[in-house]
Amino acid sequence: MPPYASQEGLHPCRVLVVDDHVDSAETLGHVLSAYGYNVSLAFTPEQALEVSQDFQPQVAVLDINLPHFDGHVLAGKIRQLPGMDECVCVAVTGYLDEEYRERSERQGFRGHLVKPIEVQALLELLSTKH
Repeated sequence: MPPYASQEGLHPCRVLVVDDHVDSAETLGHVLSAYGYNVSLAFTPEQALEVSQDFQPQVAVLDINLPHFDGHVLAGKIRQLPGMDECVCVAVTGYLDEEYRERSERQGFRGHLVKPIEVQALLELLSTKH
């Protein structure tokens, strides 16, 4: 069973990966799928909101530096969707700036990772974020 399985333990959890760099999103999606996660991808904040309505992700891995509005804003908008208030959000950024990490904590993110993401760090984070 994957580290972050649904409460019933019957199906892997649903993970939404949002990144405007298509290659990065697809690569992370393939890796998470290989570990048994049910993954959906989005490349814009607008697409992420649309996908979230149907997919109902349990975890959203969000690039912070998105066009139109950032990942912090996106996390709030996802959590405002019906049934999405418990979605676990993980921030991903290309910057080592401590201000980003602190803002992610204040915004309720359960983790903050710097690109390039260490897959093992993400898996460990997911395994502890029920």
